[in-house]
Amino acid sequence: MRDPNAPIAEQKQKAKQNSSSVRQQTSTSSSMQEEGPLFGEDVWVRAGSNCPRGRHVNPIPKDLEDIDLRHPKDPAYCKVYVKDIYSYLSSLQFKYQINHNFLADMQAQRNRANGSCIREVHRAVLIDWLVEVAEDHMLLSDTLYLCVAYIDRVLSELTIHRSDLQLLGCACLLVAAKYEEQFSPRVDELVAVTDNSYTKKQILHMEFKVLAVLKYQLTMPTAKTFSRRFQRSARVKTTEKFLCDFFTELCLLEYDLIVCPPDHIAAACLLAARITLYSEDSKNFPSFGGNQECIYPLELEHYSGFSQVYLDAIVKRVLHLHQNASHSRLESVVKKYQDQQYGQVSEIIHPYPLSGINARAEPDKGTFFELGFK
Repeated sequence: MRDPNAPIAEQKQKAKQNSSSVRQQTSTSSSMQEEGPLFGEDVWVRAGSNCPRGRHVNPIPKDLEDIDLRHPKDPAYCKVYVKDIYSYLSSLQFKYQINHNFLADMQAQRNRANGSCIREVHRAVLIDWLVEVAEDHMLLSDTLYLCVAYIDRVLSELTIHRSDLQLLGCACLLVAAKYEEQFSPRVDELVAVTDNSYTKKQILHMEFKVLAVLKYQLTMPTAKTFSRRFQRSARVKTTEKFLCDFFTELCLLEYDLIVCPPDHIAAACLLAARITLYSEDSKNFPSFGGNQECIYPLELEHYSGFSQVYLDAIVKRVLHLHQNASHSRLESVVKKYQDQQYGQVSEIIHPYPLSGINARAEPDKGTFFELGFK
């Protein structure tokens, strides 16, 4: 006769076997942790073939420092993934590259009949106003850069009337703030900063249009994205960082620089900042971990992927913007970096005169009233 308790006994035996196997796995993992951290080396975790293999994953020369090893135990630095992340972002910037002449191709041709075409100067005035709004609402600089990127993408695909340009700026700022900020500005606050020129319903409707044009693809690398890594590689001081940020924000206003990818702008602005600070007196050159003291160290060249000669044209353009910034009617960026919290870097003067570089277009007095900006 079959024992009715036999199935129960078999279940108990299987349970004992499972518990013993779990203990063996736990002891194995603990022994691995004793040998070293599980994610301490690249051999443990790889991003795989889905990540593009760009210059940011190039082998580091033996005589250069691996900046990702400075904070090995801080998960915020993503030591294992950081090279793959920047390689992906480097490729992503070309995915959203727009036609550098989009204002003439898209806006002018369609709006020329009614005289409401958007020109370069209108875009510059809008961004200058957004810099002031972002500063007043204490928004992250990433929000401002992302907002400008959204504006250019929308203007390159959607016909916008000149009277709705400020409305587009508010909608893009709202979308960017929702993406970057912990607490984004309320729509009522954006209505107030436009002096009630638009209603809450209009801003929300424009936000819907913006998201439709962007196809909800909101992740975009900006110059600020790459600037942080390049500054870490060059071991910048506080003044260098603020001056680099100042130059980078000046580039936001420049329609001609849209053709330059964000990583080019980031590297060129950092190089321009170091030229401004250190080119006059070689005694002020900082030290870079035993490497030859220079304005453009080997670490920066490796992590940016650009040589100093390659960036020469963009650097000259940036230095020219710096030279003319104090004379421009677009003064929000200059006023922002005159503050003590930014080291008053906008008051720094370049030691050498610049010539032979085309000046950027300046808005006439009527442009601000044309757009209805207060």
